[in-house]
Amino acid sequence: MITRALMMRLFDGFTIERWNDKIRPFPFIEIDKQTHKMMYAYFFGTLLEEYFNKEVEWDILINCCIYEYIQRLVLTDLKSPFFHYIKNNKEIYKRLNTWITDNFKPYLKGSHKAQQFIDNMNIYLNYNENENEHTKYRALLQLSSTLSTIWEFNIIYKHNRNGFKIKKIRDLLKYDEIKHFYEASNSWDLQYEASNSCDLQNKGGLYVIYNKYNINKLLHLIVELRHQTRWAHLPMYPKTSVLGHMGYVALLTYFITREISIHNNIELDSDVYKERLYNNFYTALFHDLKEVATRDIISPVKNSLNNICNKLKEPDITKKYEDEEFDKIRQLFETNNNNNADTIRLNNLIKLIEDDEFADLVDLKPVDNINYNDTPSNPRDGKLIKAMDLLSACIEAKSSLIYGINNPILANNYNNILDIYDGNTEIKGHKPSELYNYNIYALFKQLI
Repeated sequence: MITRALMMRLFDGFTIERWNDKIRPFPFIEIDKQTHKMMYAYFFGTLLEEYFNKEVEWDILINCCIYEYIQRLVLTDLKSPFFHYIKNNKEIYKRLNTWITDNFKPYLKGSHKAQQFIDNMNIYLNYNENENEHTKYRALLQLSSTLSTIWEFNIIYKHNRNGFKIKKIRDLLKYDEIKHFYEASNSWDLQYEASNSCDLQNKGGLYVIYNKYNINKLLHLIVELRHQTRWAHLPMYPKTSVLGHMGYVALLTYFITREISIHNNIELDSDVYKERLYNNFYTALFHDLKEVATRDIISPVKNSLNNICNKLKEPDITKKYEDEEFDKIRQLFETNNNNNADTIRLNNLIKLIEDDEFADLVDLKPVDNINYNDTPSNPRDGKLIKAMDLLSACIEAKSSLIYGINNPILANNYNNILDIYDGNTEIKGHKPSELYNYNIYALFKQLI
């Protein structure tokens, strides 16, 4: 069982502020940065697969994303220079990571195979120079982290040009960008011309292809979701961005996918689990991508417009607008190579989210229900992701209520979500409270 303690601990990423010793035009929040980093890693993974024909073990990459998020969650906003200073002392760093996993372990109480998760996390964090399984994924995440940090710093720099060590930080990030592109390319055995020059354009490997495929342009568009605030019409604490919400839903989806799979006797090293984890996690991570173009349309307005359209026998105007705007985003997924269409993984990502991101799928085709015992091919548990989306909304509301924000609209929205999963409601012939042989309502009930 995923406990309330775990859900609320993962939610703490919304309260950790980054760059809090600098002038900031808006808050920089840890979970936003980690979500941004996970997205970079996803797109790098697709390039490695489709352009360089490398085999990416997506379950390992996803696990590593989770381990690093937890590490930052426990350490809070520890300044990077000090963090790297600690890493240089291997014994101290090892003991620190043991303290991190010991600190997090109580939140997994009651979860299936909790000790296995902690052991694997310890192995990842306490790497040695000779281990191979995680090295290339660690390099990919280090590069992704650097690029998301550079995005933040470019905004910070404009407001802190004469700040303490600001130019040193700028120069260090430029060096890190070169270094981490080199290390990522080298760890994946990509062709990369050695050079003393700081001109990345003269180097091969991951950087050139990264630019060729417009990944940076696409990520700069997606990261605008850091500026969009959920529940913008209500006083909330903490304020949550759309991007951070997407990351939090992905975190919940990761743990519930793992939990339900074990509950249904599916091995975590099986192909069906790995396919399910990939589809569930990345659907959750990108499920609100359309809001880059449409902004967050609150549910009461969306539902009212849908009812009006039904009475007038018109197509859903909200969905029509979203689809038209999403076509503009789709263009950024195209390559600059006239001889090639979109990469397969990017095409699949679009298919996962463009029509109904909350539909159950088998081989990317909608199905009414998924039977876990049938071990379907390439499954996506859309109803489960929808439940995690609403669970996230519930936790966001609950957090504000805990901090004394007494708003009738907020309380009403919170109670309406709980009612959906109370065990009595049926939607299209199924009970949302009982998905995939698992008591989903038990998760919501813990928040009451």
